[in-house]
Amino acid sequence: MKFIIKIILLICITLLSLDIVNSQESVYSRMQKVAAGEYQIHYIKSDSTLWASGHLSPGYLATGNVVRKGRAVPVKQVNGMDMPKFVKAYGGLHQNAAVDINGNVWTLGEAKTWGCDACIAGDGGKGYYDFANKIEIDEKGNPFTGISMLSMFAGAGGHGWYAVKEVDSSLWWWGIDEGMGYALDGLESVTIQNRPKQVPVPGNKKVVQVVSGGFVIVLCSDGTVYTGAGGCDDYQVPKGYPCNGKSFTRLNQVNGLSKVTSIAGGHQIAYAICGTDSVMAWGRENLLGLGKNEVSLYITPKKMNWNLPSSIRMIVTNTSSTHAILMDSTLWGWGHSAQGEVGNGTMLDRNIYNFIDGISRDTIINQPVRIVPSRKDFVNIYGAMPYTFFSYFEAENGQLYFCGRNKAGIAGNGEVEPPGNNMAANYAQTWSKEYAVPIDIFSLRSSILVPAQQCVDNGNATGCNNYIQPANYPPKVFAGPDQNIDSENTIIVAKANPHSGRKIASYVWSQLSGPTYAHFNTFNDSIAQVSRLKVGEYKFVITVKDSLNSTGLDTIAIVVKPISTNSGRFFLEDQINLFPNPCYDDFYVESNYSFTSYQIFDSSGNKILEKSYSKKIDVKGLNHGIYLLILFTDAGYSKKIKFVIAKS
Repeated sequence: MKFIIKIILLICITLLSLDIVNSQESVYSRMQKVAAGEYQIHYIKSDSTLWASGHLSPGYLATGNVVRKGRAVPVKQVNGMDMPKFVKAYGGLHQNAAVDINGNVWTLGEAKTWGCDACIAGDGGKGYYDFANKIEIDEKGNPFTGISMLSMFAGAGGHGWYAVKEVDSSLWWWGIDEGMGYALDGLESVTIQNRPKQVPVPGNKKVVQVVSGGFVIVLCSDGTVYTGAGGCDDYQVPKGYPCNGKSFTRLNQVNGLSKVTSIAGGHQIAYAICGTDSVMAWGRENLLGLGKNEVSLYITPKKMNWNLPSSIRMIVTNTSSTHAILMDSTLWGWGHSAQGEVGNGTMLDRNIYNFIDGISRDTIINQPVRIVPSRKDFVNIYGAMPYTFFSYFEAENGQLYFCGRNKAGIAGNGEVEPPGNNMAANYAQTWSKEYAVPIDIFSLRSSILVPAQQCVDNGNATGCNNYIQPANYPPKVFAGPDQNIDSENTIIVAKANPHSGRKIASYVWSQLSGPTYAHFNTFNDSIAQVSRLKVGEYKFVITVKDSLNSTGLDTIAIVVKPISTNSGRFFLEDQINLFPNPCYDDFYVESNYSFTSYQIFDSSGNKILEKSYSKKIDVKGLNHGIYLLILFTDAGYSKKIKFVIAKS
């Protein structure tokens, strides 16, 4: 009988352990579509290709000598071969990294750091770092593959990467450790590691998540948490226990934590989510969202009491602030917001010279605030600890939002400073976004030149180099005719004509009023589909910027009449297929629906074709580029699908 009881207990413990691991996997194995670096961003597009954005040298972007300021550029490798498909991207300081579909690590950007020329590339130091470089082997010459996640550390006395191998849940590192324990080998020596080396983990435990910045936090499959590295400065790198002697040179368990399912932090603060029951945290008290302004420390973990409307599903930090998605899919933030990092509208004056000198308590949000309160469908947060003062957020339909510092054009909205001056260094928060704004870098038409207001007011101000602001010539914008519909969804098409010599740079739709919040398939294109409409009147506005930051707008009203029984039916993507796509001269429509006609629009919103429906659609004579196909049924319901005409 005792033997049977033991077997039952063993099975229960095993199932409990599996539950913990599975809940952890839902967090640490999620798709990482955006890598946030200090001066560079890398995006994984919907087709799994890897792109970069910024406007510094290719040495930050890995784009092979191609830079389009503030716009997307495909990542390249030096041999000219096509890059593989990617599943995860991770941000760092001046270098990002990504994991391809085969579990290989590619480092992207500046490979040198203090004390070594190329050690943070992990490839042995012989790559050409204006391009992407794949890490082929570890320090013992074995293939380095099967990586499930990455995290960059960048603190006083260390700079490099940690990685977790999926096959055996082992922990690895490469970079430079100047005696601050980043090698986690128990030694206090200067170490340059230019190929991956395995990190000893207490008890040979399996690692499922690692996050780092000034120090490292490690989550193991049994729900325990370990920290180390970065010295014993509790203010910058709180370990979660009293740090003394050389204890920081190895991983030590953080007591008082159990059943932990995910971790966050790595610079001044740290979090441990314990299932759906509680969140434990330690570090600077005024950055933990507890309504306190004191710069005191929780040396050991303390249970957080935020009085939020539901429990927390996900927490992600950047260098100075914290964001969380709750179980109800709402987005919240707190922490330091001198450059708009929180996204609730708090930020220092844009024109303070050198923002660091102007930091005060006024920009610390000391309790959780709702971010983008109009939405409750957030699914992901993208941030990084090593000196990144911004974050990206993703909604259910793939729409990205940005808030925080836009130095070097990394906001995804195309805004950059004019050339030939030092505006971005001297007025870093000029381009920052204090509210989370919708962006889509892949829909940008051109860069948008935005000067610092200091330079507009006084061209002789520090770093302005006699800047003269271009004249304001707003583009002419037409949001389309008002509509009366009896459907839950409709297409809105805007047109914009820029002033002579200028280009349209961006489109952003937003809702002004209506009985409910409409669902957009995109906010950032001249053509958008709005759905989930209810009976009543809606008003939408389209804001259009040109390449010299002149702005025009127009509004459209949509009146939704009572919807009949069969109207407003949604067509599902998997019920309609275009092939081939991209195409050359024609393509075919595969669907069970009965369409009667179709229209084709170009990327500027101009209708260029309208014909009776046929399954084979001829596009001979059209230039290569992105187009929109709208299919109509006899009842007037429509489906919008983008397609690409490739170069022949």
